[in-house]
Amino acid sequence: MRRIAAALTVLALLAAGVAEARAPRSGRFDGSTGPKRRITLIVQGRSIDLAAFDFRCRSVTGRTSLNQIAIRRTSSGYRFSIRSAGSISFSDGRADENGRMELSGRFSSTGRSVRGRLRVRSKRCRDTGSVRWSARRRG
Repeated sequence: MRRIAAALTVLALLAAGVAEARAPRSGRFDGSTGPKRRITLIVQGRSIDLAAFDFRCRSVTGRTSLNQIAIRRTSSGYRFSIRSAGSISFSDGRADENGRMELSGRFSSTGRSVRGRLRVRSKRCRDTGSVRWSARRRG
């Protein structure tokens, strides 16, 4: 009986330690959305001040950014999600255009890395589909 109680106590302590996720520290997270495509997140407190990312748009690369994305604590860690409209610029220098963006993700339990999905819809690009991305904290 004592062995079972001791084992259960150890398991409970391990589970409690694993379940506690750390909040992401303020700073810059750099990563990619695919070959030769970047994503940068600048985290300040409990929000992402800037999320700038590249994505494939037919034969060129598009670039856009989103501001002030709230980071919320959930039972499984720290997450964020936003749907917004904004301006998109293109690598071939053609005129910028407006589009709709969706960005979501979650931070690792240590708060040192982040991964998620993004989607961009515009007249020129149509729909990028759901694009996976990941980034790690600099420094």
